[in-house]
Amino acid sequence: MGKNTGFVFASGLIAVSLGLLILNGSKTAFGIIGLIFLSLLVGAVIFKAGLKKIDKYILYFIVASIPFPYLLQFLGRDALTVTTIMIYFLSMVMILRYLSGMEGMALKPRFAFILPVLIFVSLTVSLVLNPYFMGQSIKYYIANISGILLYFIVLFAIKDDSDLAMVIKIILFALVLESGIVLLVYKFPGVEKYLEIFNPRVPIVEFSAREEINRSIGTVWDYELLAEWFLVGSMLSIGLFYNFKKYIYVFSLFCCLAGIIFTVTRSAFFLLILGLALIFTLVNILRRDSGWGTVKIVLLLFLSCIILFWVFPEQIGGLIKRLEIYFHHSNLLSPEAINRREIWKDAFRNFLREPTIFGKGVYNVNSLYYSAGSFHSLYLTILYKIGILGLFIYSVFWLKMLHESWRILTAKKKHGNWYMMFFLFISVILILIDGVKIEYLRYSHTIQFAWLIYGLLIVSIKQSRENNENIMVP
Repeated sequence: MGKNTGFVFASGLIAVSLGLLILNGSKTAFGIIGLIFLSLLVGAVIFKAGLKKIDKYILYFIVASIPFPYLLQFLGRDALTVTTIMIYFLSMVMILRYLSGMEGMALKPRFAFILPVLIFVSLTVSLVLNPYFMGQSIKYYIANISGILLYFIVLFAIKDDSDLAMVIKIILFALVLESGIVLLVYKFPGVEKYLEIFNPRVPIVEFSAREEINRSIGTVWDYELLAEWFLVGSMLSIGLFYNFKKYIYVFSLFCCLAGIIFTVTRSAFFLLILGLALIFTLVNILRRDSGWGTVKIVLLLFLSCIILFWVFPEQIGGLIKRLEIYFHHSNLLSPEAINRREIWKDAFRNFLREPTIFGKGVYNVNSLYYSAGSFHSLYLTILYKIGILGLFIYSVFWLKMLHESWRILTAKKKHGNWYMMFFLFISVILILIDGVKIEYLRYSHTIQFAWLIYGLLIVSIKQSRENNENIMVP
């Protein structure tokens, strides 16, 4: 009787929800109805799998939804994404479970917990000390904290190598889907109107007037950051190919390479070459048994490039054109090259005049500088928003994470997750190098993606340490 009552109640709720959706037809209505269906889905998962497994399944949903930031709207303005709401919801569930004594939390390695908490504190201090543009600042603060919370969720929800591999596979699935959307819009421009629900009133393809080429921004809203995601996807695809020896990951690699081409982003192209050089050099030095795998991936990359030249000649031509512009200008910061000169000049002028320890506030840069929406540098943005102390904490976190990874990767004993750790290690390096000229701190979904990759690398470090301890204990 109870199950029948629940079924009738859920059916009635769905029917009413669909009726309201048809009557309203607005983005807010879509969001509210989406949350209702999501709540029903979460309830069904809890009922079927049990409360202890809910962390993992909600995490999978969060990871898959990051590239598709569905923004709820209130009073005609974009508010939180469904992904952000789910991150806060899962965080509360995990905290309540811990406080109730249902589950313990092992805080190791300690730096992986202490430093992100200090970043959280520095963001809070900057918000409190700079109460300007408060509505905007709170939204930006919530977005940044959601990234840190997702990082902690990853640390506690991923228990073993299979969980780590599953999350990476979901990332690749989402990026393949993103690549498919980009291709679909290029081939059938009318499809674009159906994808507007993922965007804060911006197109899927952006036209660069200076260079007269179309550059895809997908559902990420920024072609440079989208290219960075595809770059990370390329690295992880190669990593899974090395680890599992399955050709399905060549398909995800092909889609990510195509995605980079559709964004027509030079930095991603250069970093792809750097990443491949690091991979083929270090893998063959650190893993003597990887020779045949390296030969295979080189041949498959070569074949992929031939297919890309054949299938997408127009996009390849646009990338080549931008590369020619880049190499023909002696001043690499000029508008014709990477177009950073005036933005960085403004940034340095303000830092030199009024350096701050705790930052100048977490609101958007374009609230003060009408000529730019961002400083287009991760490090300058951190320095401006959360100050010298904030940049120092971030730097210590990055350096400690990379140092610990390198120490484990170069150890004589190679563990089962070695390849996954190595390619996450390479991905973080490329993200940090790319941060010189772009910054992922603009949107909630790009912040969350970066912290997700950090969390996965820390998890691989944690698992390797536990494997060492298990070997040492008889």
